[in-house]
Amino acid sequence: MRDNNKSGPPSDGDRTIDEERPRGKPVPGELARRVHKIALNALPPRQRATSNLYMDQWDVPKGTKLGPSFEHIVVERDSILCFADHQPLANFSHPCAYLLHDAQNGELFAHVSAQFPPYPKEGIHLMDLFYRAVKPAEVLAPVIRRRRSSGKGCGPEMDHLLSGSSGGGASGGGGDGTPAGPRCAILLAGYSDPHHANDLELSWRMLTDTYKFNADDIYVLVHNGTKQGAPFRNTSGLRKWPGAPAPDNTFLLQPRGKGSIKAFRWALGEVHKKLKNGGLLFLQVEGHGSVKYGSGGGQFIETYPDGANSGDCYLNSQMKADLQQLTGCNSLLVLMNQCYAGGFRDSVLLGSPATRTFFAAACEDNRVSVQTPDFLWNRFSRHWIEAEKQPDPDGKVDASEAYTFCDSPARRGLDTPVMGHAPLNGQSSSPADDIAMGG
Repeated sequence: MRDNNKSGPPSDGDRTIDEERPRGKPVPGELARRVHKIALNALPPRQRATSNLYMDQWDVPKGTKLGPSFEHIVVERDSILCFADHQPLANFSHPCAYLLHDAQNGELFAHVSAQFPPYPKEGIHLMDLFYRAVKPAEVLAPVIRRRRSSGKGCGPEMDHLLSGSSGGGASGGGGDGTPAGPRCAILLAGYSDPHHANDLELSWRMLTDTYKFNADDIYVLVHNGTKQGAPFRNTSGLRKWPGAPAPDNTFLLQPRGKGSIKAFRWALGEVHKKLKNGGLLFLQVEGHGSVKYGSGGGQFIETYPDGANSGDCYLNSQMKADLQQLTGCNSLLVLMNQCYAGGFRDSVLLGSPATRTFFAAACEDNRVSVQTPDFLWNRFSRHWIEAEKQPDPDGKVDASEAYTFCDSPARRGLDTPVMGHAPLNGQSSSPADDIAMGG
């Protein structure tokens, strides 16, 4: 739960725990097995090799809304719901489907194409996974590991990259590697899944352990604003963070609010109070994203509803307008990992009033971002933060160095990373690719 001694966004009166999805009666075992078989047979052969299938263990009452509010999908009769995830390694939005079966005999009567999970507040990890074509694979070393005596730990490629660091940071810091002025961070994740929470915890530890950020200057806005919601749970209850062995595997991050539009705007206001005379803001976005086409559309972040009639879509144009309040900020460093995140690049660079701005995203404006094969992390943010966690002897890693490390063919995978940087007022004389959180 949030520390009551810390400030937070104004309450909107919503519950602090997740709303439970509508539940009918438990689906009997024999009927469930019949539904499993029918759902699998409904997949074309090619999709059987690439899709994972889930089933709601309770039948779904008539009138239940599926997916985020902007998809406008309503169950028209009592049903048994199966969910087909056609790209299990991708973050949503991506092609998927709701398979609706008769609640009495299990026959399939509707196949609804979709882009998001049926229960955004819960995700899919609490549904019954009964067919897994894409299985997790252990491919990455543990996040917390013993460093070598050199203080580096990313391997020869990163060590070589860091050995060429100039040591000059955008913040104009002193010789101890600390930038001039305060440093703040906003870690935002609206509707979230476990791997998004894992990323935020990794970032929290990077900020507090590696770069010695003050916890009061880190604004974690995640899901429903607690550590009790779906991203922190599994079928057995509250889960442990997979980045470290016991006893270091509890979630340490401190939520300050929901991953909502209202909470994000509140956090920007709080940050502006601290950075109006200089300093650095690190903004990290996790969770889901998509794109609205047509007039007034654009790429958006799927945020958590906040009861303020602001909806659950935060557009790139809205972020462009909201960032403009950060007058006086020296350095703005933005890391985005949601699908279609590259569509925020120009909005961030044009909206930022900071002296120097660096933007990095996991994917282009028309592509999806992906998880690691072990389903525990976003691929791009995992590598980016891991690079940032390995400061060179001068106490920092430049943002451009971390980006270069992530964008190597060995680490890029199916991601399509993009970056951009901008000086104040569009001038081209002072590149921003030397922003560093520690120097």
